[in-house]
This record gives sequence, structure tokens and C-alpha cells, in this order.
Amino acid sequence: MVIHMLRYISKRLKKCNFESFIAEDAQSLKAKNAALDWLENYKDGSCEGLILMGAKGTGKTHLLAAICNELPQETYYWASTGELLDALQPGSAMQEWRKKAIACWTSCYGSCGVFRYGTSPGELSPTCTYCPGKGGDLMEQVMQAKLLILDDLGTRANNSNTDWVADRLFTLINYRYDNELPILASTNYSLKDLEYRLGHERITSRLVEMCRIIQVGGRDYRIKLRKEANQ
Repeated sequence: MVIHMLRYISKRLKKCNFESFIAEDAQSLKAKNAALDWLENYKDGSCEGLILMGAKGTGKTHLLAAICNELPQETYYWASTGELLDALQPGSAMQEWRKKAIACWTSCYGSCGVFRYGTSPGELSPTCTYCPGKGGDLMEQVMQAKLLILDDLGTRANNSNTDWVADRLFTLINYRYDNELPILASTNYSLKDLEYRLGHERITSRLVEMCRIIQVGGRDYRIKLRKEANQ
């Protein structure tokens, strides 16, 4: 289950598209147009990123998902930032799974059948994602993805591992900065708040240079839909 919270867009988000995004104000319309412009420029070879800022429920994740749904699945890596950091945490379930995959590969080079390596020619079972002979290390996958989407950036901060979080995020973002690999992100926080929550000004400095930053306005769309459904 953990694997499918990373890399692959969820069933609900697969339904998101630009037509179903309702722009209630000028800010929301600007955000929608910015997402469409980004998609067109990306297809033309641009490496500029995009950060959507705004309150919860205003459609930031919807727009990011709409972009992804216009692209081949294998070309992007989708991650909820908090879930990604949890998976990278030493001792996490994902890291323990990784250790078992390494031990398996070392003993039989991918022919054990337990993880169903190579279930068909050119196709890997999702359970093989973190095998060293197949998908590679999680951090390497995220760093080197052609396009990385970080949903809810800034939600994991100010805990007992703040320095570790800041180090991981800086390593990730700095690698993509140096190699001109684009990042899409959504966040509920302002740039000033992000700097505090992410742990270092170097992180936000690189993000500002890498990405166009757009404010998304409007009411909480989830609450609005529920109220309309209850009428």
C-alpha cells in the first residue's frame, strides 16, 4: 500500500482535468491559465517549474493532477511531501522493505519470484519498485525523475527530525536545481512561512529561481460541494 501513495497518482486524482476545475475568481482563473501555459511550455521543452500557493481546498492539487493526466504516467513522479519524507525516514516500513529487496537481489539477482520480478517482458510488478536491480533507491528515483510533483509542500516540519527533513529536502531540490529538472508543487504556506517550515532559506531560494509562483484563490471547494449536495 505504501508504494502506491508515492509515484502513482490516486484513483480520485485521475478524474481531475482542466474542464472540471471551476474558477470562482480572478486568482483561480489565473492559476488555471498558468497551469495550462506551464503544460504547453513543458511539452515544448521548458524546464521551469510551478508552485501553486493558497488555502486548503482551493484546487491546487486538482490543477497539478490535471497537468499529470495530460502526460504519460511514466514521465512524472507524484508524491505527497509528508508521505515521501516518512518513507525516506530511517527505520520506516519503506526502508525495511528496501533492505529485504536488497537481500533478495543479492541472493538471487531478481529470480526469486517472491516480488514477481519481470512479470512480463518490459513490465515490472509494483512490488519491485525498490529493488536495487530494478527501480533503484527511493531518493534516487525522486531526485532523477523527469518531472517531480510535490503535493502539500511544507506539511512536514518542526518535529524532532527538523534538521534531517531540511537536509533531505535541500539535497532533493538542489539536485534538481543543478540538473534543470522541473518541480511542480502545491502549498498552503507563503514563501516566508515555507522558509521557516522547510528549515533553510537555501531551499526556498532555489525554488523561487526554478519555479513560477501563482496564488490560487477561492473558497474551500470541498466544503462548497458538500453544501450544494446537502441542499
